[in-house]
Amino acid sequence: MIRMAVLAMGVTLLGVAQAAAESHLDHVLKRLEPDSRFNQVCDMAAMAAIGKSEAGLRPDRAMLDAAGPVKRVGDTATGEGAVIRSKGHWYGLSFVCETTPDRMRVRSFDYKLLGEIPQSKWEELGLWR
Repeated sequence: MIRMAVLAMGVTLLGVAQAAAESHLDHVLKRLEPDSRFNQVCDMAAMAAIGKSEAGLRPDRAMLDAAGPVKRVGDTATGEGAVIRSKGHWYGLSFVCETTPDRMRVRSFDYKLLGEIPQSKWEELGLWR
């Protein structure tokens, strides 16, 4: 019985901590202008999607427009020149990111990983270790 109470308390505290983190993120996102907010939520979606589905990759940085422009139509952004960084290596990707109208949440994120970017191209693209 005590174990169940401790487990329930742990789950409750985890939920409270997650809600607080989400609330803080919402606060920060609301302070951004809509185009920047669009980029930020899609960057986060890219890292989450790739980290979840690509074995061995743990993205810690994403930039949608590093190697090419982002096209925005309504609530959807598409691009061929996005990059993510994982374990000190950069990878190119193409993507489609659809957000809610307020740009606070991503409705869907699809991507195609294009391969590792050679270090000789990093400076040209503004990338770093």
